[in-house]
Amino acid sequence: MANNIFITGGTGFIGTKLSEYWRSKGYNVKALSRSNGLNRIAYPESTEDFASLINGAKAIVNLAGASIVGKRWDDEYKEELYSSRIEITKMCAEAISLCDNPPEIFISASAIGIYGDRGDEALNEESKLADGFIADLCKDWEKAAKSSESITNLFIPRIGVVLEPGFGALSKMELPFKMFVGGPVGSGKQWFSWIDIEDLILIFDFALDKKLNGVYNITSPNPVKMSDFARVYGKVLNRPSIFRVPEFILKIILGDSAQEVLRSQKVLPNSLEKAGYSHKYSDLYNSLKNKYKN
Repeated sequence: MANNIFITGGTGFIGTKLSEYWRSKGYNVKALSRSNGLNRIAYPESTEDFASLINGAKAIVNLAGASIVGKRWDDEYKEELYSSRIEITKMCAEAISLCDNPPEIFISASAIGIYGDRGDEALNEESKLADGFIADLCKDWEKAAKSSESITNLFIPRIGVVLEPGFGALSKMELPFKMFVGGPVGSGKQWFSWIDIEDLILIFDFALDKKLNGVYNITSPNPVKMSDFARVYGKVLNRPSIFRVPEFILKIILGDSAQEVLRSQKVLPNSLEKAGYSHKYSDLYNSLKNKYKN
C-alpha cells in the first residue's frame, strides 16, 4: 500500500501529467473519478469506504475542481466552483481522519487567487489574504484540508498560472498570436505569476519525497508584467504582440471571471526555495522556447 497514490481530479490535464510521471517512477497511481476504468477508481460510496481505500497509501493528491477561467460566473456556476473543491476536500480530510494508517502525505491544491488583486506588492506565503469570491473560495478550500494537518503531512500548493500549450492561459492566447493579432490582456501593467508545467510536476514530486508541510507558493521566482509576457510569447512564436485586449471586451465575454485575467499578482515562491527546490524553468523565455521548439 505504501506504493499507492490516489489523485482526485486525476483525469484532468495536471492529474494526467502527474500520474504519468509518478508511474514512470514505479508508483501505483489511481485517479479517483465518477466511474471505474483503466487506472481509475470510482469514488467510494461512503467516507468509511474511502478511508479503507487510502489506508496505508503513500499519498492522496487533491486536484479536483471545475475550471475557474473560461466560463461566465452565474450563480449556478459559482456553486459548482465551490462544491467541486470544498466538498471533495472535506471528504478527503475526513477519510484520512478515519485511517488506522493514514497516507504519508496529503497534497491539496489551492491557488494564488487567494491573494486578490495586489498591484506591485511582492507577495509571499505570509502576505495578507484577500476577500472576494475566489479568495474566499481558496480560504475555504485550504481550511477544509487543514482539518487533517494533525494526522498527516499536509502540503498546500498555491498554484500560479500553469504554462503548457493547449492548457489554461496558453490555450486562450495561442490562437490570436498565431493569427498575428496577439497582445497584452488588459492594461498590460498587471503582474503575471506563472509556473512551467514541468516544474509543477517536479514540485509535487519534491513535496512527496520531502514530506513537506504547510502552504507553498507554486510560481516561478521571476514573475513578469503582462506586457512583457506578451512580448516574450510573441518573440517565441515569431508573431507581433501589439494588439491589446481591452478590459471592457474581456468583461463582456467573461463577466465576473474576467477579474482572474486582469488582476495583478507578484507572487514569490519563498517557502519553496527555502525548502531547497531549484526551478528547472525560472526564466519565461526559456520556458516558452522549450515548449515551441519544434
